[in-house]
Amino acid sequence: MVKILMFLMELERPIYKSIRKVFGRQVLVFNCDEGIDFKAMERIFIDLTKSGAWGYFDEFNRLLEEQLSVISIQIQNIQFTLKNRIDLISLLNQNVNVDFNSCIYVTMNPDSKGYGGRSKLHDNLKILFRPVAMSVPDNLQITQTLLYAEGFKNGEIL
Repeated sequence: MVKILMFLMELERPIYKSIRKVFGRQVLVFNCDEGIDFKAMERIFIDLTKSGAWGYFDEFNRLLEEQLSVISIQIQNIQFTLKNRIDLISLLNQNVNVDFNSCIYVTMNPDSKGYGGRSKLHDNLKILFRPVAMSVPDNLQITQTLLYAEGFKNGEIL
């Protein structure tokens, strides 16, 4: 199974730390901006695929649109290699051994919420990721459910 996801809301750093602890994996967080080009991303991808680390690319849609199209080809190559369990991948004109534990995750801020400098993802890049929408939890409802589960009869009063 290919482990590439796209989050529609920005995750906070404690989430990354928790995931690292739970799964026991090396997690590398990269803040994306206009200064990152496809060559820098390919060097990062080489290290991720070689080491089996998980890479989180925060605010992925801040990359320039012309860079995103090249990066989508790189991610397609990595996705194909992981899906088909191919031992070697060609990145930056070199063959790299693949650790099948490597993952790529991206977070995005919605471009409609007043965040400046956000690019819309091209369709060829969107199909590479699984969208996950996140929202603020309803703490009252969670608390009531936990109280009812523990046997309290009047959870809404407490």
